[in-house]
Amino acid sequence: ASVPVETFDTVTVLKGLPSVQSGPVGTGGTVLSERDRLRFSTGKIFRGRTGGGVESNGFVRDAFADLAAGAEQGYARAIGAWKEADNYDDGNGNPVRSAFKTKSGDVTLAWTPDQDSFLSLGFTADRERDEVCAVGRQPTQPRHQAGNR
Repeated sequence: ASVPVETFDTVTVLKGLPSVQSGPVGTGGTVLSERDRLRFSTGKIFRGRTGGGVESNGFVRDAFADLAAGAEQGYARAIGAWKEADNYDDGNGNPVRSAFKTKSGDVTLAWTPDQDSFLSLGFTADRERDEVCAVGRQPTQPRHQAGNR
C-alpha cells in the first residue's frame, strides 16, 4: 500500500477494465507495479538506494531503503519504508485531522540459474494507522475521548 514508487522498475496504469491477466480489479482501472530481475556480476555483490523527504502541510516525513546482495546464481533483496504525518491547521486556523503512520517491508530471495530464468520468493508486510478513519469512525465524526459519551 505504501511501498515507495522509487523501488519499482516499471509502473503501468491501465484505464478501465483490463484483461483477466491483471487479476481482480476495480472499475476505474489497475496500477501494475513491477520489479525487474536484479543482475549481479563478479566484484559487485552489493547495491542499495535510500531516500526520504519532508512536506510542510501536515509535516509529512518519509524514508525508504532498498538494499540487495547477490551473485550470478541468486540474490536477496530487502526494502523498508516509513511515512508519518501530523494534523495541521487550515487557512483559518481550524485543525484538520490528517495524521497517519505507515510502515512497509518487503523481502525477496531469488535463484538465477541462467541469464533467461529466475525463480523468486517474496514476503511483503504493511502496517498502517489512520488517525482520521480509525475502525468504526467516519472522517466527519468528532474524536471519541474516554469518559465522554
